[in-house]
Amino acid sequence: MNKTVSVIICAMNVEKYICACLESVTKNDPFEILLVDGNSSDSTVSEAKKFNVKVLSDDGRGLSYARRIGVENARGDYILFIGPDNILEEGFINKFVTLLNEWRFDVGSVQTRVSNPINFWDKGLDTRWQFLMAKPGEINVAGTPSLYKAKCFENTNFSSDDFGPSDDTQLANDLKSRGFKIGLVPLNVYDQNGTSFISTWKRFKWYGSGDYFFYKKNHQKWSLSRKIFSLTHPLRQMLNYSVRCLFILKPQYIAWHFLFIFIARYYGWINTFYNFNFVKKEDT
Repeated sequence: MNKTVSVIICAMNVEKYICACLESVTKNDPFEILLVDGNSSDSTVSEAKKFNVKVLSDDGRGLSYARRIGVENARGDYILFIGPDNILEEGFINKFVTLLNEWRFDVGSVQTRVSNPINFWDKGLDTRWQFLMAKPGEINVAGTPSLYKAKCFENTNFSSDDFGPSDDTQLANDLKSRGFKIGLVPLNVYDQNGTSFISTWKRFKWYGSGDYFFYKKNHQKWSLSRKIFSLTHPLRQMLNYSVRCLFILKPQYIAWHFLFIFIARYYGWINTFYNFNFVKKEDT
């Protein structure tokens, strides 16, 4: 069954993670593996070429375009996006396809955890994944890893503009408006451990930049309540997860959620807004 699956990995400067990721993917024996590189300045590409991987380039145009390039070159009946820091257990791809069809979803996501968390940053991220990807069923957005039936891309694709991490949200809105079903299935995938304060800060700052671009593209057609819902998303999520930390007797991770889900994410939003609206104007 997994011979029908094209695996797409969008990567940039991930030499630390890519070999372990590709080794786990190769053990799943997919139909093909496509790595879309974002002009890496380290040895990501040379490390990837040690495996049976087709390497493409997004010419530095960003994640949205990288995903688009991957879809345009994929030949499978299913398209599986995974992150370069993900580790797949043996049989993962077969199970994912089976569960996608059993749950009658067109697009599926899985329950992410951190593999053997070793430090505060790992353990905080693991609690975030535990809260975010908790209960299988219909969801609004399929975050990476995500499995799409190829028919989802017959009349649409990821944007050619760079929406950062919000491009899957934009695509999900389009797919749901046309009747496609998106859901979370009961299957685990693992992030590699060894995160740091800097890597975690950059990750959630980047999420915040995606929040800004998604808001910018859609806010004019939204009601006031929908605008407020979007603007308060990081705040509401931080408060929700902080309360859950108390219920699972891990109050020390409240600080993690405040620092990254609230401060880093809003900083990314505000910083992107400033750069996009003021710095660019000064340059013109």
